[in-house]
Amino acid sequence: MMMRQLVFAVGLAIVCAAPALAGDSREERRDIDFAQPFAKAFNDETVTMLFGFLRESLRFAAEGKPAPPPPAELAKRMQEAGETLKRESANAALGVLDEVEREMREALRERDGTSL
Repeated sequence: MMMRQLVFAVGLAIVCAAPALAGDSREERRDIDFAQPFAKAFNDETVTMLFGFLRESLRFAAEGKPAPPPPAELAKRMQEAGETLKRESANAALGVLDEVEREMREALRERDGTSL
């Protein structure tokens, strides 16, 4: 279940990053740092542990063997990272909503000929 939550949180963060990846030519666009959730959820040691485990699991899979369970410390860190990603991704999504609302209101004002 923990990995499913982590995958969901990562997916949510990627979806939230889509507007930034699409680009925006308006200079006044407020920049939203979509890497921030990951920076808060992971440190260098955790990334090293995670990718070490993934490599080991891949080796087992290549040999037709079931992957070993993650080490307890990695499982604990992934649980913590998942919680952080859920929280921070929600904050990033709220930031995107704020930006979309601002852009929509600005477009309405331009259409109606009103000023800020």
